Amino acid sequence: MNRALPLAGLLGLLLLGAGCQTRMPEGAKPPPGERLQGQLLAIDGNWYLQPCGKTTRLTLDDAPALDLFPQARRLAAAGPVYADLRGTLSARNGTFESGRFSPSHLYRLENGDTVCSDPLFPRLVMRAGGQQPGWLLTVTADGMALEREGSAPVVLPYLEEQLPDGTLGLSSEADGQHFEAWVRPARCESARLVTSLTAELRVGSERLRGCAYFGGARR
Repeated sequence: MNRALPLAGLLGLLLLGAGCQTRMPEGAKPPPGERLQGQLLAIDGNWYLQPCGKTTRLTLDDAPALDLFPQARRLAAAGPVYADLRGTLSARNGTFESGRFSPSHLYRLENGDTVCSDPLFPRLVMRAGGQQPGWLLTVTADGMALEREGSAPVVLPYLEEQLPDGTLGLSSEADGQHFEAWVRPARCESARLVTSLTAELRVGSERLRGCAYFGGARR
């Protein structure tokens, strides 16, 4: 996803929007298992997950339904691969520190270390973005910050709508302009990112498409 602003600038924008009035219904209960973030490492034909801030590694089980290993190999050709996964953590020798992790849900695979270094992640509801033209939408409970190539960044309050098929809709109005973002469960891939959500941003008559993922505040 393109980032039109430095991260510090984006954080500042969201803090300025902290007084926004939003309507945030309670989300569904999280699926079973543990959610872990970290770097994926391929060593001697096996894959490992090194959780953020840890020096130990978890043996990563294959998950053909997630297309995890093929996508990790593809991204690894461009640099380090980081993952945000949910799954089952199994102990080995009485400890989880060197156990196994069996993924059941993919939030994202990404080149670069933003998975472990994003200070906004615990408060992040969702992030979506795309390219050509570049755009980035960052959503917290305080509001949503929208950056678009060629346009000034804006911070907006929003209303949320959850549809029965799992589609999430966010909408807002500002200066006579209508903003909508729709996020749907579906595999989304780009050169440096794989997620389980597709996104469409609507600004007036303009339609922009990209990928999305839920942050730490959305289970």
